[in-house]
Amino acid sequence: STFAVGDTVKLKSGSPVMTVAEVEGDEVVCMWFDKSQQNKHRFPAATLIKNKPSSGSSTIVPIRPPSRHSY
Repeated sequence: STFAVGDTVKLKSGSPVMTVAEVEGDEVVCMWFDKSQQNKHRFPAATLIKNKPSSGSSTIVPIRPPSRHSY
């Protein structure tokens, strides 16, 4: 599987969701937060899988401003 900057990934063995920051050959630099601490680490691409968002978690619902009509 190939990765691109901005992809969300996890370690095959389990990990927090991480964001791909750089791709360098067969190595991928990932960033993630642990509480308020930002982490960054280089992983072999073979150890990562793309994150699959749970159903409905990435649904964007537009919010309309309140109507200006007086009733």
